[in-house]
Amino acid sequence: GVTINDTNVVIVRYHSNYNGYDPYYLFNPTGSAARHMYYEYSWNPAGSLMGVNLPNFIQSVWLNNINASLEKKNPLEVGVSNTYDSTTKAGTVNISLKLTSASPDNDLKLFAIITENELYYTGTNGERVHQNTYRQMLTDNAGDAISLSPGVIQNVSKNYTLKNGIITANSNVVVFVQSQNGKTVYGVERIKF
Repeated sequence: GVTINDTNVVIVRYHSNYNGYDPYYLFNPTGSAARHMYYEYSWNPAGSLMGVNLPNFIQSVWLNNINASLEKKNPLEVGVSNTYDSTTKAGTVNISLKLTSASPDNDLKLFAIITENELYYTGTNGERVHQNTYRQMLTDNAGDAISLSPGVIQNVSKNYTLKNGIITANSNVVVFVQSQNGKTVYGVERIKF
């Protein structure tokens, strides 16, 4: 309960190697490093809100920014479903996307990722329980190019094989669409595994 509507806040934490050994960075270093380089993070903790980098961490500033963002309606409706076979570790994420208004950007990228909660490791900053931790990218690390038109539903399916070490009971599929150059996130959705 720190924002006006916590259930609408979708968090993805890309771990770094800034402070030395981090098993969650090392679990998928290529994907984590790609996102850190994309956002040009050079400090820790660092964050972005709907693609826009936040200033150095000050709880009240970040909280005010999040609350202001929650009062806005995203211009992209995102629907997600996931089927998964625990025996083969194979799954399919089905995504539906619909722009409610024209996008000012023509360089949109679709991202589908898996995050995991309840990960335990004492980091160099003293944090012991890690939530919303990036574990696996289902799209290209730089996202998949996508073209959307206002009012037109576009459906996309992503087949995947889940990496060993991910506990599905603690995991979510997160989908978002982002401008490659402007970094604006136009819509996001999260579902439990």
